[in-house]
Amino acid sequence: MNGEPLEEAAGSEVMATPSVTARPRLYSVYVIKLDANRMFARGKCSSPESKCVYVGQTAKSPEARFAQHKAGIRASGEARDFGIRLMPGHTKNDGPFDTEQQSLRAERRIGNRLRARGYEVWGAQGKKLMAGAAKGKNQR
Repeated sequence: MNGEPLEEAAGSEVMATPSVTARPRLYSVYVIKLDANRMFARGKCSSPESKCVYVGQTAKSPEARFAQHKAGIRASGEARDFGIRLMPGHTKNDGPFDTEQQSLRAERRIGNRLRARGYEVWGAQGKKLMAGAAKGKNQR
């Protein structure tokens, strides 16, 4: 129908307006710095000097998703209660992604990379991601 002539009742032709195509949904991975002092005080991490992060993926902007976590909207408890700020340097070469599956794989890869660098990593429903753990409903 885009650009095809339409017939009006009087027999004159009118051109149809092309429809606006929706922007394709893109997915991002984000890293949130967590407050290790407060987490340690609540028994959630190994030391107050720990490097603690939450890794997640979203179809929103990382900034919008962080704001949702802090507001308690579909939030991880760790990101809501202990989230300090986004750490975009850890994802600057990753994404955006065309599919959710790509972003989920990147989320896991980034979490593993950070863990290898000595970070304590949370993600996937607020569960701490363990190195070498089997993929289950709370881990991606």
